[in-house]
Amino acid sequence: MHDGPAAGAGTSNAARGRASAAPAPGLNLGALWPRRGVARDAAAGAYLETLLVAAVTSLLVTRFYLELTGFPRVGGGELHIAHVLWGGLLMLAALALLVTLLGSRVRRLAAIVGGIGFGLFIDELGKFVTADTDYFFRPAIALIYVVFIALFLAFRAVERRSLTRRERLANAASLVTDMALAHASRAEHALALALLETSDAHSPLAEAIRAAIVASASARDPAPSLLARCGARLRGLGAPLLASAAFQRAFVVVFVAQAGAGVLVALSAALGWPVAVRAVGAAPARVALASAVLALGLTLVGTIRLRRSRRSAYRWYEHAVLVGIYVTQVVLFFAFQLVALVGLAWSLALLTALRLLLAADAGAPAR
Repeated sequence: MHDGPAAGAGTSNAARGRASAAPAPGLNLGALWPRRGVARDAAAGAYLETLLVAAVTSLLVTRFYLELTGFPRVGGGELHIAHVLWGGLLMLAALALLVTLLGSRVRRLAAIVGGIGFGLFIDELGKFVTADTDYFFRPAIALIYVVFIALFLAFRAVERRSLTRRERLANAASLVTDMALAHASRAEHALALALLETSDAHSPLAEAIRAAIVASASARDPAPSLLARCGARLRGLGAPLLASAAFQRAFVVVFVAQAGAGVLVALSAALGWPVAVRAVGAAPARVALASAVLALGLTLVGTIRLRRSRRSAYRWYEHAVLVGIYVTQVVLFFAFQLVALVGLAWSLALLTALRLLLAADAGAPAR
């Protein structure tokens, strides 16, 4: 998971937009869009990831609860209070938090509340893409999955772009708010100073921000949470396993075997046998077969490169997994709906193992 960007490297060289359209009479667009543009938050990646995780969790919990309770109606008579309304209410609450309160804690809370609301909202997508408002519309889960994939890619694009100098200065000033609220840790103090230094700002404003940061530098780091301690413990136990040659050889064998099995399953669906797989449909089956063959090809390229460079091989394996996540899984969700979560969990486990192996090979901590 993402830990939040390091100083000057968490987000990127995006162009600063200026409002170019002429304002309409009586409407001051400058008050709505600042002339010098807007600044991205250095922790935007963490907030967006929190929002996405909360949305996915909300959707899965909702579907699981409705399945257990037989999809009950909330309301009486001809009334039915759909949970899309509760989702809208929670998204409104998140917006109210953001425009009312200050501090990074509020932004984290708003990301969670807004994510839960979005999960409730998107869960009813089937009702709004069908003429008969069919909640059980078969492709709905696949469409929802595509929406989440698109959001993930968009959020990663925002996160990967580095901050401009002006944005670093703005973020350093923003962190002063947390210091004033006694919410900032020592790491956040160090981040604020690093952002200020890399902004190369030497104006009176920059000096005032630096003085405020130094004046409040007595913050203490909170004790690590139980989850953080468990994560550190697991990393300590898993490091020797990841470094062992036996584990790496076993991982390659399992990876190649599952890629080959994926081609066989997709081929059987494309040919219409066994009968249980015919529900996929001809066109989706061909898409699944094409993506499975592509993933196998990428896997074989990685295996060939294994003798020259493990890191290069793992990168090719990673591409193969991503093909499965971005293409094959869409077909599986279309055909089997939430049952396809098993395949997604397996793909994510493989991706996590690859990221850990890449990090171990580079001698860097894994996200």
